[in-house]
Amino acid sequence: MNKLSSKPVFYILIIFLFFASCRSRTVEVATPVVKETISEMKPSKVDSVYAMMKSQQFNAEWMSGQFKGVYQTVDNQQSFTGQIRMRKDSIIWISIYAVMNIEIFRLKIEPDTFMFIDRLSKTYMIENTKFLKDRFQIDLDFQMLQSVLMGNDFPYYENNVFKINESMQNYQLSTIARRKLKACYADEDLSNKILIQDIWIDKQNSKITRQSVKLVGDNRTKFTVRYDDFSPLKNTLFPMLMNFKLKEEDNSFLEIEYSSLEPNIPQVFPFKIPKTYSEKSKTQ
Repeated sequence: MNKLSSKPVFYILIIFLFFASCRSRTVEVATPVVKETISEMKPSKVDSVYAMMKSQQFNAEWMSGQFKGVYQTVDNQQSFTGQIRMRKDSIIWISIYAVMNIEIFRLKIEPDTFMFIDRLSKTYMIENTKFLKDRFQIDLDFQMLQSVLMGNDFPYYENNVFKINESMQNYQLSTIARRKLKACYADEDLSNKILIQDIWIDKQNSKITRQSVKLVGDNRTKFTVRYDDFSPLKNTLFPMLMNFKLKEEDNSFLEIEYSSLEPNIPQVFPFKIPKTYSEKSKTQ
């Protein structure tokens, strides 16, 4: 097990922000409201399967949680703990800790802004989210990131382009050209927002168990997320275990295990940069 180092973990956190993973030990106990399952519907009707999946998505104004995580590569493993706070369509805030519960990173993501404090190197970064696309070839916007962290489908995309396949446990919705809705993003370059996407949906609880996403025209931008360990939370089920890979065949992955998770409790999102910290170079 290697110690956390500044530069590798910075990249880990960028991956975590856009391809995260989770597991739970203690969560709010509730009885999920599931009046009908996909297995009770006609599997040939894509719209019915999609509608049932949407009806079971997690939706909360606020969310906060504690977690521990592992980033695993072929020859290295890095562990960390942290907490996450979210306000729907507004802010994603993450604090990462090393041994002895000492904070080493703090991140704050808004729809147009990425903010990062590195306490190891005493540096900070405040950038437009377009910087992430240019630097890391990541073209996921705030709404997509938010959906990934909640185990939901992406909003503001066409839903009439899927084809359906069936296995014993899941339905698989697939598309090779899912576009963003122009009505929602009239001023955005839509040519970069066409997805090749597969969504696996559990027949019993109508929850997404796996997603594979690739942006058309960019072979570098692809990821797979697996959702598991569904627990009752806010009148539905929440995927408390997620596993993310940038490439399905790659042995590297990232996992986060929640120790607590709370919905709909208003949060604060502190982000104060010490005067002694310097701005991180964009080339670092």
